[in-house]
Parts: sequence; structure tokens; C-alpha cells
Amino acid sequence: MNLDLGPGCRGVAFTARLKEPTAFRSLDTIIFDDVLTNIGSGYNPETGIFKVPFSGRYLFSLTICAQNQKQVWAEILADGVVIGQLAAGDQEIDRASASVSVVAYLDVGNEVHVRETKMWTGYFHGEGFTAFTGLLLQ
Repeated sequence: MNLDLGPGCRGVAFTARLKEPTAFRSLDTIIFDDVLTNIGSGYNPETGIFKVPFSGRYLFSLTICAQNQKQVWAEILADGVVIGQLAAGDQEIDRASASVSVVAYLDVGNEVHVRETKMWTGYFHGEGFTAFTGLLLQ
């Protein structure tokens, strides 16, 4: 779904999530392939990268969920700088999850993405349990 807010509007917001359980290796970009909202068309579901269309303060929220009794670690990067990180999972817990939200000032053309950071493969649960959201505050 991509809503048109009209000419001159600076509306920017996206929410994307994983459709299926997916394994990502260390430093792989996590590609959220189920796009629910992409106002401003800044998020690319083929690359997993959000490209900043307007300078301003942005809020990003990331929720990760590990597959049954697995572990996942992830971080949000803005132009290569880590702005948020989190981990979830345990050998004795099914579908452990964690969330982080951050606000960052970004310039036009900056790129934001999420990547797996564990030293081995992370097994992320899909079905909407792992999701990435971003929006322009001002």
C-alpha cells in the first residue's frame, strides 16, 4: 500500500516485516519483504534500504523475533553508523523477541538499514513478528 498525500507533502513513513522465517549470516542486510506502508517510497523491499528523501528528524523502530530456541542480534545503521542495536533468543525460549526505537537527524540521501550482527547465522521468525518502521518527525 502506498498512500499519496498530495503535491508538496513531506509525508514519509514505512513499515515492513519478514513474511517467512529467514536465516541471515553475520553482517547481512535484513530484507523486510512484506511492505505494509511506504509513504514517500523511501523503503526498497528488494534491498532492505531506506533512502532519506528529506532532511529531518526520523524515528526508527525495530522488533526482532528469534525462531524457536535460536538467537538473533541486529543493529540499525544510518550511513554506516550504528544508531540502535538489540538481541533476542535463548536455547530454552520459543520466539523470544526484543525491540528498540531511536531518533536520528538525517540528511537527504542518507541510507538506513538493519543487519544481522551475530558471529554466526541468525534465525529470524517471519509472519510479521520481525518488523522495521521509520517515519519523518519534522
